[in-house]
Amino acid sequence: MKTLPKSSEVAQPVTAIHWNAEYVPHEPQPKQLAFLMLPHKEAFYGGAAGGGKSDALLMAALQYVDIPGYSAIVFRRTLSELKLSGALLDRAHSWLSGKRCTYVAGEHTYYFPTISPWGGYGEPAKLAFGYMGQESAKARYQSAEYQFAGFDELTHYPEADYLWLFSRLRKVTCSKHPKLDNEGSPIYEPGCPECEQKRMVPVRLRGASNPGNIGHKWVKERFRIEPVNRNGEVVYIGNHPERPFIPATVTDNQFVDQKAYIEGLNELDPLTRAQMKKGDWGASLDARYKAHWFAERRYYRRGDYYVLGSRGTGFLRGNFLKVFTVIDPAASGREGPGDMDRFKKPGKSWTVLTTFGLTEDYNLLILDMVRVYVEAPEILRLAKNVYKAQRPSYIICEAAGVGKAIYQTLSKAGLPVKPVYPHQDKVMRSTDALIRAEKGQIWLPAHPGPAWLRDMEEELFTWIGHPHETDDIIDTIAYAATDVSWEAAGDERTTDPDLQDEGLTSDMTPEAFPNSMLDSEQGESPYFHQSDYYGRY
Repeated sequence: MKTLPKSSEVAQPVTAIHWNAEYVPHEPQPKQLAFLMLPHKEAFYGGAAGGGKSDALLMAALQYVDIPGYSAIVFRRTLSELKLSGALLDRAHSWLSGKRCTYVAGEHTYYFPTISPWGGYGEPAKLAFGYMGQESAKARYQSAEYQFAGFDELTHYPEADYLWLFSRLRKVTCSKHPKLDNEGSPIYEPGCPECEQKRMVPVRLRGASNPGNIGHKWVKERFRIEPVNRNGEVVYIGNHPERPFIPATVTDNQFVDQKAYIEGLNELDPLTRAQMKKGDWGASLDARYKAHWFAERRYYRRGDYYVLGSRGTGFLRGNFLKVFTVIDPAASGREGPGDMDRFKKPGKSWTVLTTFGLTEDYNLLILDMVRVYVEAPEILRLAKNVYKAQRPSYIICEAAGVGKAIYQTLSKAGLPVKPVYPHQDKVMRSTDALIRAEKGQIWLPAHPGPAWLRDMEEELFTWIGHPHETDDIIDTIAYAATDVSWEAAGDERTTDPDLQDEGLTSDMTPEAFPNSMLDSEQGESPYFHQSDYYGRY
């Protein structure tokens, strides 16, 4: 064991941690030291580019490679990412080249010599570098055992892969006293040198990442990463008592050219810059729904009036063209060909009921949202309660797959239910909603808003269309927008400048297309069949 820190660059007071200076070319910086000192089973580091995330993970993985039988693994999502220049494996090679360890390329694993507490050589310690590819963690690492597992760029993974690694973490028993307690944990005998050695090795699951990508939402929620105002600036901190988050930025890293790094980050678009420079977890860069689309599309409640924008004209609920509700029952409908064939969404689904108000100019206001975990029999009771509270003209419900039974139940109960039949994956189904949102035709409540607004924004502004994501709220908005688009098509064609004939050239008119493209031998377009329309609606 080595006492750290000693250099002036590391914060005081001096604290003792287990440390192998032979394998790490520099002492940890203050944020990295804090990460290494954490006694928690689970912890997360980073949030911004250049904060020393990869170094922190590699340091943590190497902490106990002097202990016989110690086993650690660090993950990247794909093998190509693992081998990138400057990435984990490349960095490990630069740190460990020429040191007392052996690299086995076929296993992507370093083996380290150890000394047995009984004298002589002990079982080698090992540090492996893993990847998931298109497989799940369960499929690829089902029989493995580790004392340390680290995820570089944790937000690139579905939550199920991360959680599965808990089942692979375990402490090692003493070879002389292989005893377990009633819960299956090793019992270490006092005075036994091997027991004392094995006892000191903690079981740890660690992650490091920038914001964004498919795991943005679940990582943010799991570590309770929340905004706080410090001297007029919003920063993100972790608030979970058992899962600490150590935020770090480029200014915490003394081993990069901070000036040049910051200048490079300043060239990025505003959202990417906020994520990479400041560790902004407010929205996902890759999200299909952009937060700035809704910056000016907020409605206010002034008593019984709904006011579009801070200076808009108010109108009563009775002025809506209609009010309707969309229900997305848990595990209902097909995910679409791409989703069903290659992926299985982990975890439970929510049942969501979202109520919308439609204005005369076809703006959609999201009036209410209920999201709960309930079994199928409870959905009818929930739908009745929402109907009584919101009095929608009708309720849209999927009538395919598992949703068919829910639709039939609601219909038999006398609720005004309208069926929809999904024939596409979720991204395709969301096309109408994305177009309307970008045009500013979907409105959210102004902040602070109702209690459900936070959950809606968390999903809306982080959804990238990956089948592993939570997307139950997304589905309700997609169905609502599709329903409105068909109804509004005639009126919007005459008012939307993108649909006017002005500016059309001769090669863009129907006459420019050969008849063979317009009429098939059966008298129908080969690209459109009436059955497509009637089968969908």
